[in-house]
Amino acid sequence: MTDTLVWFALICSVLGTGVTAWTSSGVGRLHQLDARELRRQQRFEDILSLHVEETRPPRMALPAVAPDAAGTPACDACGSSSVHL
Repeated sequence: MTDTLVWFALICSVLGTGVTAWTSSGVGRLHQLDARELRRQQRFEDILSLHVEETRPPRMALPAVAPDAAGTPACDACGSSSVHL
């Protein structure tokens, strides 16, 4: 008797899951307009990433040593003649 009840419960659960999956209203799914907007945004990001180097200003190479400030008095604390920020 318990084997019959276990099989009956298993069959009912499988059928219930199948019926629920086939007859769901699609509340959790993307609507057609939302899916189109998502694809449009992803396409925009892909195109923008292809041209990202063109949209950024060119990077200038930094000098190896900070230039000394001409005509600037030496720092009282350290004696350096370079500009302190």
